[in-house]
Amino acid sequence: MRWFQERINQPFFYIAIDNNDLPIGQVRFDQNETETTISVMIDSNFRNHGYGAALIKMGCAEMFLQSNATAIMPM
Repeated sequence: MRWFQERINQPFFYIAIDNNDLPIGQVRFDQNETETTISVMIDSNFRNHGYGAALIKMGCAEMFLQSNATAIMPM
């Protein structure tokens, strides 16, 4: 619980929902002085439908707009 509370309150943590407001998954970005890393998790009920790729694309676009990140590495 403590880990989740710390992460959800960080500025670069996004939860994806479908058209029925059901959570699909999450993407988060961790930044330090030299790099930005991405972590993605998709609910097993929504895998193999392209949601992961879309979440990565949308999350990275938002990260580049809202931060000083110049590159994003997988975790």
